[in-house]
Amino acid sequence: MKFLVLLLTFVLQRKLNLTLSRQHDQWARQFLEFFEAKFPVIRHNATLYVVIAILLPAVVLTLVLTLVDDVLFGVATLFVHIVMLFLCLGCGYLKQAVELYRTQWEAEHYQSAFRTLESADIFIKDADKLTPAEVHYQATSQYMYMTFQRYFMVIFWYMVAGPVGALVARLAHVAGCESTTYVPRQVGIVYKVLEWLPARLLALSFALVGNFGETIKSSLNYMIDPAVGALKVLQQAAAGAIESMPAVPAAGEANALRDSRQLVALRDLLNRSVMVWFSVIAILTIVGWMS
Repeated sequence: MKFLVLLLTFVLQRKLNLTLSRQHDQWARQFLEFFEAKFPVIRHNATLYVVIAILLPAVVLTLVLTLVDDVLFGVATLFVHIVMLFLCLGCGYLKQAVELYRTQWEAEHYQSAFRTLESADIFIKDADKLTPAEVHYQATSQYMYMTFQRYFMVIFWYMVAGPVGALVARLAHVAGCESTTYVPRQVGIVYKVLEWLPARLLALSFALVGNFGETIKSSLNYMIDPAVGALKVLQQAAAGAIESMPAVPAAGEANALRDSRQLVALRDLLNRSVMVWFSVIAILTIVGWMS
């Protein structure tokens, strides 16, 4: 059932360009801000912060799933799965924003392109101090990382642990990466643990649908190093899979046409990787390794 629910939700998300996941993240931030205001002690207690930010909503969702189990012959459970995936999966606004960014970049309207990124929640630190080439490198990296966070990571944890897994993946990201300045630094460790395996699997997907030899050569050492973060692993893998993709910030002036082609190549690489993931999940479902 999970594979069919995932496939249906993914298709609808892409077709309708829904932004429910963005709204979900805003609700999660407001939830955390409420507790931070009412109970300031959680700002300095990582364990309590994790309990409130991640475990409490997960427990509530688990109770809901238990209560609706077998209600209306499973229709109620199916409804909860679909709703949670709509809330956690995807970011419909990202596709249009990146395409607009690419168009503006081709026309060398760099300032307009930078503002377009911010509309898609892609914020580049100290962008005013960077060259356009350096900003573009950061933009493509953040686009890749955001796609990983909102699609591949949610897909992985949904197939492993159902809607509870998808919810935990998104809440951990909000708490560890997007929350207020009060969040204990240790909370980010939870998210790093959750993204470790999906990032390596996506890097391997890049190898399968891109330049296999170069991808493995450029990213293998990073993939097997438990201390390397997901973004660095994906950057190295993408640099191997796409010939024009640099592994480090580009030096010199921006090349609008080259940069645009690079972004298209990255988009296509991610799309092909999605197809690989769905194909593998379908095969595992058929052989009974996933339900």
